Amino acid sequence: MSDLLEELQKLLWFEWDPIGINRTSDWPDDEYKTYGKAVYRMLIEGRDHYAISEYLERSALKDIGVSQSGNHDAIAARAIEFFERDV
Repeated sequence: MSDLLEELQKLLWFEWDPIGINRTSDWPDDEYKTYGKAVYRMLIEGRDHYAISEYLERSALKDIGVSQSGNHDAIAARAIEFFERDV
């Protein structure tokens, strides 16, 4: 269970990264941990690809404040892949 959460947090850090901080050495790598926990919870609740993608998009645009962010669908699909593999 904790392996999946860690994997989700790494996915968000390395591949979602709406503000492009994973390329800077002076930024803590826990920036997206809260979002990873939320995605984890959504997977446990049985939420679908659309719900996870929508959550990531809303988080990037409204919570983080970026004007554009585009790989939510791919990240949601990968998160579901990870979950299905571990169940």
